[in-house]
Amino acid sequence: GEIDSFTIALSSGDRIRLRVVETSGNLVARREISRPNGTTLCSGFSPDLTCQADTNGTFTVKISGNSTTTGSYSLYVQRLNGPAGCSAVSFGAAATTSIGAAVEHDCYTMSLNAGDRVRVRAVETSGALIAFREILRPNGTTLCSGFSPDLTCLIDINGTHTVLIRDNTINTGSYGFYAQQLNNPAGCSAVSFGAVAQASIGAAVEHDCYTMTLSAGDRVRVRAVETSGALIAFREILRPNGTTLCSGFSPDLTCLIDINGTHTVLIRDNTDNTGGYGFYAQRLNNPAGCSTISFGQTLARAIGAAVEHDCYTVSLSAGDQVRVRAVETSGALIAFRELLRPNGTTL
Repeated sequence: GEIDSFTIALSSGDRIRLRVVETSGNLVARREISRPNGTTLCSGFSPDLTCQADTNGTFTVKISGNSTTTGSYSLYVQRLNGPAGCSAVSFGAAATTSIGAAVEHDCYTMSLNAGDRVRVRAVETSGALIAFREILRPNGTTLCSGFSPDLTCLIDINGTHTVLIRDNTINTGSYGFYAQQLNNPAGCSAVSFGAVAQASIGAAVEHDCYTMTLSAGDRVRVRAVETSGALIAFREILRPNGTTLCSGFSPDLTCLIDINGTHTVLIRDNTDNTGGYGFYAQRLNNPAGCSTISFGQTLARAIGAAVEHDCYTVSLSAGDQVRVRAVETSGALIAFRELLRPNGTTL
């Protein structure tokens, strides 16, 4: 039967990937890569064929039908240890792009060091795309991969790593793309403890990033409340090495810090929604922006923003009995009262 042949120049140690997807007819394609001397390096019927060249020279890619099957196919070839046609990653930036052909691989590169922790997020936004995410080491071997929207990996060697995004089969569609170096994130804003900020998630994969300097034993609270759109906010606090300290969907995220250094807060949507949110952070064992209250004093105050916390300090001794009374006087406020110990735990 018919055999389609293509040639590629490779060096010993190169890692090559061949992807062939049948697109019409009853074709069951056989893939084969032959060495310069005509012997078979690797072959198979799976869509992806990944091989390591063991000699220098011109190799041949052969595509043939199994038995009497015929039909059309799409072909993609990439050298994984020195890929062509890739775009450099801009850490912390959200981008929208698409898979427009059955075998297309979108390719991104990023320079990383051993010990770095990197996250890639790709969320399907249109079409029938089922995105597969893969991060490759500089030598072309797979570091990590999967179908989950978030792919978080610990880098184990210095050099230029590659991200490949493709569909699982022959689907096409658009997706949002985001990458971040979690142990040294880009594009973050410094937290101002005790201050209220209004922000938004404007793209499907956007992560809003905030940094705060903390010491082991500090207790920190992050509050993020959705204020517009369909946003379902996910809150995450990262240690200086990029590992997750705590995370969740609840509006309040309260964590005990276990190491000194610059910690990172990431806010994102659960899927591909967008919308506005209010943001507030406070160090509970040494809070900022608090007023000293005198016992017996009456004050009139207001909560003016969705995440605002009004903060007051009182000096007490063990055994003291204290009463705090707060009564709503206007608006739709449903006040929550909390008294904290000096170490930031709730009394």
